[in-house]
Amino acid sequence: MVPDTTKLFVYSSMYSSPFILYSMPDTTEVVAILGYIVDPIFVIDVRETWLYVHFIYENNEYKGWIPKTECCSNPYSTCG
Repeated sequence: MVPDTTKLFVYSSMYSSPFILYSMPDTTEVVAILGYIVDPIFVIDVRETWLYVHFIYENNEYKGWIPKTECCSNPYSTCG
């Protein structure tokens, strides 16, 4: 678990594909399918290649798991 005193965040690299949020660190149960997330995505926890994240999108609050391959640390790059 990332300590509350640490502000760790990433940005979505899903520019032209849906941003999919999962209930567990696997791809079995989808919590939400969203558009491109512009704002920072705060990382709460890490499990192997998955990030447990928290963010606000269109005035709604979301928490769930995303694969680390769908995010990047630089909002100005293409992450690729």
